[in-house]
Amino acid sequence: MVVPPFYKDLTKVVNDLLTDDFSLKRTVKVKHTTPHNVNFTIENEHKGSAVAGKVQLKYAHKPSGFALDKVTIAQNGAKTVECSLAGLAPGLKLTAKVDDAIKGDVGAEYVGAGFAIKTDMDVEATKMVTSATAAYEGVNAGGIISAKLPGDKPAALSDYNAGVAYGGTGWFTALTTTNKMATYNLSATYAPAKNVTAVVLASLTPETGAQSVVVGTKYVCNPNTTLRAKATSDGMLHAAVQHKCTQGLIIGAATEVNAKDMQPKFGFNCTLG
Repeated sequence: MVVPPFYKDLTKVVNDLLTDDFSLKRTVKVKHTTPHNVNFTIENEHKGSAVAGKVQLKYAHKPSGFALDKVTIAQNGAKTVECSLAGLAPGLKLTAKVDDAIKGDVGAEYVGAGFAIKTDMDVEATKMVTSATAAYEGVNAGGIISAKLPGDKPAALSDYNAGVAYGGTGWFTALTTTNKMATYNLSATYAPAKNVTAVVLASLTPETGAQSVVVGTKYVCNPNTTLRAKATSDGMLHAAVQHKCTQGLIIGAATEVNAKDMQPKFGFNCTLG
């Protein structure tokens, strides 16, 4: 059975190449898994002259299909819970993301032979987002609709888009839309070698003539070190490196430079565990 990605993941391979490791945050993470498979992550981020921290945990009870996908407790006491329940029916999973103010989303995901459907609605029942994708002979295509539900105001579509993607060994390409199908996004990746991948994302809004281009590359120097770089059409240059020093210790650094003033910004991250 060929299972397509959900619409939000239709161009995940491109998005990951253009976002992974480029963060300018300065963070230290400590990860630990208990004997009962509860995953803990403690993260501290340096902001200005202060340090902001949070704790996350993840746990899955496989016999019941229930999972705490992410429970977050921030330094200020704010809490967010993301959970899911699978196994109620073949291919069906229920999801929920709610904070301590009882705001968030509830949803359902269904995967069948050659198609995937996802629906989310906010707990206040004011908006709904529904997407569907289908796979046929290596082609993934789908669409997404966002709607405001009837209440104080009548129901109305707030956004709608579509996309198609196709790929093979060492390459991938996709055409998607954003902003009510007003903007067209063409993306592609190509791997000329096992350790080198190039990526490009070009966007065009015909009505206004606005356009942008992002090009990037990922180079795996060795099993422990990965280099990344990207440049945008508005003159932003980015570079990042991730290095696994030893088992349970990964350090990384990133930089960003505006070609107009050449004033660099830096980020740093360290992960233990």
